Amino acid sequence: MRPYLQALPLAAEFAIVILGAFGIFFLSTFLSLLSATGVGNVGTFSGGHLISVIAYEVPVGAALLAFLRVRGWSLERLGARFGAVETLVGFALAFLALLAVYATFCAVTTALPAAAQAVANADVTPRGFGLATVILISIINPIFEETFVCGYTITVLKERADSPTAVTISTAIRLLYHLYQGAIAFFGIVPFGFVVAWWYARTGRLWPVIVAHALADFIALVGYVS
Repeated sequence: MRPYLQALPLAAEFAIVILGAFGIFFLSTFLSLLSATGVGNVGTFSGGHLISVIAYEVPVGAALLAFLRVRGWSLERLGARFGAVETLVGFALAFLALLAVYATFCAVTTALPAAAQAVANADVTPRGFGLATVILISIINPIFEETFVCGYTITVLKERADSPTAVTISTAIRLLYHLYQGAIAFFGIVPFGFVVAWWYARTGRLWPVIVAHALADFIALVGYVS
């Protein structure tokens, strides 16, 4: 099995990693978009839903990392260097990314009142979560997502194309599996994803991106703790 996996072409590796990591979320997004009540229905994020995301991401993430290791990848190649300085940089990156989200929201809703109305009509009413669930999802989901949509995707594409292409494709993949959120995804996911992808493409440092995502998730969810 190992020689077979090592002999796979890069296109097959890329498909296995991206579809393995996000295929189920692509499908969920597609089904939500088919449903008149699903678009923008962030209320589906119950505590049980978050636990199911954790239960999916832990084994799938471990399996994909094992696959990539067989393929010759390492944490060093992904830029996963840990440390206090990297963590502090992650806080600064979170500030910049969330500032980009806020600026995008203000600009678009000012220029396009219809867009503001679409956001107002979105059902942003997540059910209450336990604090432990919020902490777990704010740790596991950023590690999972950023390892594959940022670290892996951008590294592969930068080696074969250029940074703008890598950043654009990474951001597009991120948007695709968040489209079930409706209009909110364009205001939040695109600017946040672009900032962290651009920063990673410039520096090759993954841990600050994970920290920034973790802070963003925690800030978004902690207000619904009950």
